[in-house]
Amino acid sequence: MADGGSKRRTAHGWQRHREGTRPTPFAFQDRDNPEEVYEQDDGRMIYVGKRRRVHVFDKDSHLTSFLMSRRARQEKIKEGKWRRVY
Repeated sequence: MADGGSKRRTAHGWQRHREGTRPTPFAFQDRDNPEEVYEQDDGRMIYVGKRRRVHVFDKDSHLTSFLMSRRARQEKIKEGKWRRVY
């Protein structure tokens, strides 16, 4: 749950959440208005927003968000882990 009530979040996840450096508040906004969209090799969808924001979704569930360079995204494509959808 995005409200902090998740029982699935690890101690590391809680620490990262408290640091406030992850772009999770933008996840649904970037999903609805992405700059790039990829499908991961396991079927999860990757939405890229502004300022290197990357969000991973499984169906309609937000799984994680992080920052990633264009070069790193290109490497995922080259390795066959991501397929560009948009």
